[in-house]
Amino acid sequence: MTFPPPAPPPPQNRYHQPPHSGPPEKKSLPRWVLFTVISLCAASIALSMIAILFPKWPSLFPSAPSYTAAPDPCTAVPQETIAGMFGPNQPAQPNTDDTSIGNEQQLSCAWNPTTEQADALGRYSYLTVEVTAHSGTNGRADFESVDNDFRYFDKSNPTAIPGIGDRAAAVHEEHEVRVLASRANLTVDVRYDSVNMRPESPRETPIPRERLDAEAHRVTRHVLNAAGAPS
Repeated sequence: MTFPPPAPPPPQNRYHQPPHSGPPEKKSLPRWVLFTVISLCAASIALSMIAILFPKWPSLFPSAPSYTAAPDPCTAVPQETIAGMFGPNQPAQPNTDDTSIGNEQQLSCAWNPTTEQADALGRYSYLTVEVTAHSGTNGRADFESVDNDFRYFDKSNPTAIPGIGDRAAAVHEEHEVRVLASRANLTVDVRYDSVNMRPESPRETPIPRERLDAEAHRVTRHVLNAAGAPS
């Protein structure tokens, strides 16, 4: 008895893979997914730390010594100094002008003789002193405003004055000297003017420039001394 030849095996599909009998393979996440997750976690931790520490920033980063108030320029300049600048017919003690804005305290004072006093002296002189304790909206010392004041003052080509405050400079005009000085966040702006009252020389100052400078420097030092050391 003869048997027929066995049937040929069915054709194999090369794109068909037999089912995998072992455990399923573990697939790893793409690197960009891991990087995104790690970045989000780090950002969340950083924001949490900022929220916790933000109220404590002033204590973590204490500011440099500074002033929270400006001295009264009307009382900072002694009467003896005023008498030396205006003579026996000196102007009356002026009132302090408060021009503070927000947290920035600014006080000014002006000595202006009357016409009778000017006639008696033979010249018209005036003295103005402005003191500012620069502070920002957060109440902390504003040192940038001090730099801005000097940056604007530098446009007038001032002359540096050593030995007064942290820095000081003077600008001279025809019959006036202006001194700008600073210590920490405090600025002192002094203007001293003296015009001859004689008709034959109305624009000639009867006070030599050296004396104008000396008096303005003296006034500036008085105000800085009244302010004391910054804390």
